[in-house]
Amino acid sequence: MNRWKDEGELWEFMATRLRGWWRRLEATYPEGLPDAFGLFDQRTHWLELKVGRPSRDAFEPKQIEFALECIKRNASWHVAFGYRDEVLLFKDLALVAPVKPKFWVTPAERLHRIVDPMEQPEP
Repeated sequence: MNRWKDEGELWEFMATRLRGWWRRLEATYPEGLPDAFGLFDQRTHWLELKVGRPSRDAFEPKQIEFALECIKRNASWHVAFGYRDEVLLFKDLALVAPVKPKFWVTPAERLHRIVDPMEQPEP
């Protein structure tokens, strides 16, 4: 069973674990626009949210089109699948190898930061 029932719950979990400045988009137009974007490390990052087992079948055709255009133009695009108790991030539609982008703080890192408040944040 998944920890998250929908993309809203997944976003609430992820929002405090994203470095930089992030916003969730509630746009239905234009079709295919990702669920969130962020500004980090002097770049704009696009983030699609999905709940369930990673699969290309989870995407609408316009979402695939947006992802492929980002990949082709070297724009930062990722998809986050909330699957069971994990957030699995991918930077392409092959969905073979999860990645850990610099903007993502893993739950273990987050816990460490709470336990050790004297630790200096990364620049």
